[in-house]
Amino acid sequence: MPVQLSIHDRLLRRVGRWVTRTRVLDRLAGAPPTNDRGDLLDLQLHRMLWLDSKVASARSTDRDVSEERRNMRRSSQLATGPMVKGVAATDEVFRGMNVRVYRPSVSGHQPWVVYLHGGGWVVGDLDTHDSVCRRLCAESNHVIVSLDYPLAPERPFPHAIDTLLDLWPHLVEHGEQWGTQGVPVLGGDSAGGNLSLALALLLREAGLTMPDGLMLIYPGVDMRCRMASHCTLSKGYILTGDSIDWYLNNYNAPVDDVRASPIEAASLQGLPPTLVTTAGFDPLRDEGEWLVQRLRDETDVAVVHQHYPSLVHGYAHMDGMIAAADHAISDLGRWLSERKRR
Repeated sequence: MPVQLSIHDRLLRRVGRWVTRTRVLDRLAGAPPTNDRGDLLDLQLHRMLWLDSKVASARSTDRDVSEERRNMRRSSQLATGPMVKGVAATDEVFRGMNVRVYRPSVSGHQPWVVYLHGGGWVVGDLDTHDSVCRRLCAESNHVIVSLDYPLAPERPFPHAIDTLLDLWPHLVEHGEQWGTQGVPVLGGDSAGGNLSLALALLLREAGLTMPDGLMLIYPGVDMRCRMASHCTLSKGYILTGDSIDWYLNNYNAPVDDVRASPIEAASLQGLPPTLVTTAGFDPLRDEGEWLVQRLRDETDVAVVHQHYPSLVHGYAHMDGMIAAADHAISDLGRWLSERKRR
């Protein structure tokens, strides 16, 4: 369940919310920067990043996995909104994996989503993405089943994707017992988006039940990190080039393996309706756009691209401070609610 913040962090969150809503410190923070395309960073986000730069301690180059996990549990709560009402959440163990099931307040069986959290395949868990899943559940009236899949470096590539491939048929069969109907949408953010796309391609190749849709939130799809945004946006916008290198080194996946770099797939045909979101100040921006272009040029897959030019990687955790991030999460819920009508 949601991480309990210390008194210091609760105070910091209050200060952060005040800073993002006032112009008092704009002279100190300066004007928001632009990216390589001339997009302007969201003003509230600029204020938040300025505050973070003033209060954050210097980060060691020798990063400890346990410390990074604690940091993500903490940071995932600092900028999120208040607890979403009308959502019931229960923790279960399903075939040896911890899962959290979120149910909306509406009656009857509902469509559903299997959600894979982000965190570079190394950090992140059910708690770090609790707020995101609650918002998606409330905004879309879908049941959300969040999976606590195995993490590197204890269980490096391909443990996570192999575990998910083995688990998927059982999830589909079990869904009705969670109050769901039909086949689930499969989705996640960042590394979770990577795993979602890779899993869908493996399901296609194995002739297994495909998800009813794919929801890929600022996904990483190219382990080679060859796109321009990896260079132009490598510093200053939450996800840095150094962070990406650290995640990849811990995950230890071959860069040309389609299970790790799904953009390497010879064909993307046969995927279900797909949503891809990208952010203008995200190092993963260009590879997400490359995925969208391939889907549009090479397949008949129904693809929706939601691009937020003023936001950064990780905006799904910022709905309590950044109005544009709050709207972006509502867009996700709207896509889930309306996808059957497209």
